[in-house]
Formats: sequence, structure tokens, C-alpha cells
Amino acid sequence: MRYTFVCQARSINAARLTNSAQRLYLTHLQSAVIIVNFGYPTDWKKEFKI
Repeated sequence: MRYTFVCQARSINAARLTNSAQRLYLTHLQSAVIIVNFGYPTDWKKEFKI
């Protein structure tokens, strides 16, 4: 539940970026979600600056 909330908040910020920057951001977001789904250490937040 917490991860979903964080992703939603970051998506709102991403909407303010240009299209190219937003695509790059979404790529990182997808990577973060994949890490969460595979159960890697929770300090992935630091790596993705969430």
C-alpha cells in the first residue's frame, strides 16, 4: 500500500516534466516497481531518489 502511494505521488510530479524527461522518469519507475515485485532490499528508494 505504501509503495502504491509513493508511486502515485511521484507520477503527479512526473506529469509536470517535458515528454522526453517524463519517458525517462517512467523507465526508472518501472525498474523500481520490478525490484519491489521481486522482493529486493527496500533501500531501492535511495537508488531511485523516491
